[in-house]
This record gives sequence, C-alpha cells and structure tokens, in this order.
Amino acid sequence: MKSVSKITLVIFGVLFSTSLFAQNTPQQAKALIEHLKDKKYKESLGFFSPGFAKLVTEEKIKLSMQSIEQMNGAIKSISDDITSSTRDTFTIYAVPVEFEKASVTFRVTLQTDGKVAGFFLDRPKEKIEQALVNNAFVNEQLIAITNGNFTLTGIYTKPVGKTNFPVVVLVHGSGPNDKNETIGPNKPFRDIALGLAKRGVGVIRYDKRTFMYANDASTDTNGITVFDETINDAITALQFAKTMQGVDTNAVYLCGHSLGGMCAPYISAKATNIAGAIILAGSPRPLEDVILDQMKYLLGTDAESKKQLQVIEKRVKAAKSPTLTTNTSPETLPLNLPGNYWLSLREMLNPKHGQNVPQSVRFFIAQGERDYQVTTTDYKAWDTYWGNRKNITKKLYPTLNHLFMEGTGKSTPTEYQAEGHVADILLDDIATFITKK
Repeated sequence: MKSVSKITLVIFGVLFSTSLFAQNTPQQAKALIEHLKDKKYKESLGFFSPGFAKLVTEEKIKLSMQSIEQMNGAIKSISDDITSSTRDTFTIYAVPVEFEKASVTFRVTLQTDGKVAGFFLDRPKEKIEQALVNNAFVNEQLIAITNGNFTLTGIYTKPVGKTNFPVVVLVHGSGPNDKNETIGPNKPFRDIALGLAKRGVGVIRYDKRTFMYANDASTDTNGITVFDETINDAITALQFAKTMQGVDTNAVYLCGHSLGGMCAPYISAKATNIAGAIILAGSPRPLEDVILDQMKYLLGTDAESKKQLQVIEKRVKAAKSPTLTTNTSPETLPLNLPGNYWLSLREMLNPKHGQNVPQSVRFFIAQGERDYQVTTTDYKAWDTYWGNRKNITKKLYPTLNHLFMEGTGKSTPTEYQAEGHVADILLDDIATFITKK
C-alpha cells in the first residue's frame, strides 16, 4: 500500500528538494551519512550530482549538520536496515540514524547514476503537550477537529486578555505535515501562531490528515485527491474556528502556505462566511509546471541531469494530457502520483472558483523573492488569475525564502536544515491585513 506519507511533493513539502546520490545502492546512502558523521564535509561534496553541487558548499553542509546536531545531539550509529522508494527516476533511501537525543531517519535521494541530489531528515516525534505555550501574552490549548471518520489533533493559540478577536486557520503545503509544518529544525506554523497571537490574532493549526493517518488505507495514494488531502479538512477547520472561545465569528481567516495557498481561492469559494485569506508562496499555475521549474533550478546541465529532466518533462506532459484518466498509470505521471490526484488539481485550479469567491472576501498574497520552489513567476500569475478583482493586497519580500525566513544569496535545499524563524515583517503585515477595517 502506498500512503500519502510517502509522497515527496517536490514543490510544497520541501522534502524532495533536499534529497539526491553516486552508485545507486543503500550502501552509497549510508556512506554519505558516515562522511557527515565524521565531519568530512569537503569529501562529501564528491557524492553530489552536478545540479546539487552547484547549490551547496562545504560551509553550507557544515552549518546544516551543526544545526541538526544542536537539535538531536551527535550521531551515535547508522543502521543497515535501509528501505527505499522511487519517485520519477530517483531512488530515495531511508536510513535509520541514532542520535544522542533522538532516533531520526535520514532520507537520501539518488539519481540513476548514483549521484546524490540531496538529503533531509524526517521530523522526530515530540510531545506536543510539552510544547504548549502559556505566558503573559499567549495561551495555547489542545484541540481535536473531526471531519467524518477523521479526527485531527491541533492547537488553538489565542491572545491573553483579548475578546472578540479575529482567528486564522493555517493550511499546510503538500506532503504529510504536522501541525507546526515542521521542516528540519524549523516550525513555521508554530512561529506564525505565536507571532500572530502576540499581535492580537487567534490561530488554529492541526496535524494534516496524511500525517495522522499515514498508514490508513483511506489515505492510500491510489485513490486520494487534493480534496481529501487538504481542502475538505481546511473547510471543516474554518467552521470549527467559529466555535472557539473569544473569537469574532465575522473575522475568520484562512492562511495557506504553498499547496495550502494554491487551494485558498477554492476553499474561500466553498467555505461559509470567511472574512479573508492569506496566500503564502502559493501559485495559480498547474502544479506540474511548478515542479518542472523547480527541477530545472535544482538539476545541473550535465548529461545525466538532462536525462532526468527529459523524463520529468515527459511526465509533466502526461499530467496535462486531455486523455488523462483515473486509470492512467502513476508510473507515467509526476511524482508517481495517480491520475485522480492530477485531475483533482485541475478542477481545484479552475479560475471559475476564484470568480465565485464573494467580493467581501479580502486576499493578501505574500511571496519571498529568494523562494526557488514557488517563484515570482507564480506571484505574477495571480494578476491574470484574479483579473479585475478588488480587495487584493500583494507584497514581495526580497530576503525571504519558501519558509518566509531570512537569508542571503541564492536559496538552496540545505537552507531548510538550518534553524530559522518566520520573519517579523511578514507577521506584522499579516496582522495589519487582518485587523484593518
């Protein structure tokens, strides 16, 4: 059974963008991790594909590993119990690694020639109760949102000493995200929740269905759609938000990141009585086009990279085909996702849904200029999507990446393994957008 927890949605989940390898074997994956364990950062560069090598340096690898070890302690042992999965032409090896403070899985992606295109760590499990914040400014409590047979655990974060305040529901990017949208040591949704609560705005965040029910047959990728994965639960969460203590039921907002931002117009058209939506690094363009652009950024110009890109381009063409059906083989489509998923994306992105959003619903579209996963091309595409619609505010942030965290220079996959926090300027702008009359 394929569960959505195994989907590496390249563009929004950040997973695929941080993984790729030299002989295509589990031993090659383990060898890279051993080099990182022994701090042989310069030597580790020899494992990388030309495309990945152009994005990283010895210093960036070193900083990423220092951040990983700061969170988990030093690597104690590397298991030989290695499993694998395939995505397009890549093989992703899952290598269990024992750190001093946690047991974590390294995922290393190899090209067909065995070169490394990247690597990343699965998030370690944490005790959410211990992570709740309660101080003079913010109060957090555990919540449970039920949609049919699915119950999603979450956290309600509210400002202390306030009543009748606006509330925002956070909607994840693709892949099996937890309530904090944890990526390496980073927790952007936690940053947003605490930051907005300090600014007088309540926030609801929850574990995604594909995170909580990763091994459930009902989330099997052979049958799942974007409505099952994201949209239906987001609409339920928006209704749930109106029942929370202290909330102004006329000031309920949606905040979608990446895939969540892509879904925002559809959700806004279908949800009942929401005041507005914030789109963070979202795109109105077809997901397959966004994926292709990302891979062009990540892959090199060598013969092997060109071969990989040709395969991806062929799969993108298949996703666009008018003959695409639910019976189309996933092995011919991007990310090995089935036809029904791509068909559901087509329906969700139909501009008619944006046209059906009530004119009273306001939108704030934010984009980091250093984001290589969703780019300024996507940001500009919103102008065509919305046409002459009013009540839209847009803003570019020159120094922010896909997680809306500060950085300099060209953004790279390894950047996500260094601890950062969502920029205050974005939090200020979101709070201002929500609270302005």
